[in-house]
Amino acid sequence: MKTSDYFIIEKITKGEDRIEVVASIDNSHWICEVHFPEKPITPGAVITNTIQDIISDVFKRRYVINKIKSARFLSPIYPDSKEKVIFFISYTSKDGFEINVKANVFSSAELQFAKFSLSLIPATL
Repeated sequence: MKTSDYFIIEKITKGEDRIEVVASIDNSHWICEVHFPEKPITPGAVITNTIQDIISDVFKRRYVINKIKSARFLSPIYPDSKEKVIFFISYTSKDGFEINVKANVFSSAELQFAKFSLSLIPATL
């Protein structure tokens, strides 16, 4: 299931070994209705899968998470916030197959939500 439609991608900037994505949240998304309905927060799995989806979209190939080396959730992302969500992603690939990713997720007010170190590999059919 592609979860990146939870985030509305507004801008993608790709550098040699980095990607910056500015997004807002679709606060009418069904996830907001089921993940703590009284006070919704963005699930960590949605943030993690969005990073996977960003890599797949940028490289025009479907990637899956091979290993979560580290994941730290520092502050909740509230869907009703008017702040933008910014994904700062750096990546390396030694063999052209596995992509090692470091990602930091911030609000437009510079509050850090999460940071990750992941390994992604191409999906098999």
